[in-house]
Amino acid sequence: MPVPFDHSFKLLTDDDPRAALAAFAEIPLDAEIEVSPADRELNLSTLKVDNLYRCRQNAVEFLIHFEAVSRSRSSALDHQVDYVRAIVSKYRTPDLNEFAMSPTGRQV
Repeated sequence: MPVPFDHSFKLLTDDDPRAALAAFAEIPLDAEIEVSPADRELNLSTLKVDNLYRCRQNAVEFLIHFEAVSRSRSSALDHQVDYVRAIVSKYRTPDLNEFAMSPTGRQV
């Protein structure tokens, strides 16, 4: 079940995907890259990620996924594994950059 922090994070990153990728995926704002939001619904019944972007750079297409986690605990890592499996299954791509971010901005 989404929590207020989760909803706020999605609103913030949806507002400016390029800035979100610069902040969380270390892709410079001036990088020559096409970015468009990808469908985040991974399983029609239950699974939906915080952020998923389809990117193309130098004719190479890849996905970037990042999640905001409020607490670092083993169940959060289990969710990350589920998300990665679902993304790879849906998009059939080995090129996936995946990040989990804490409220402090630290990568976990």
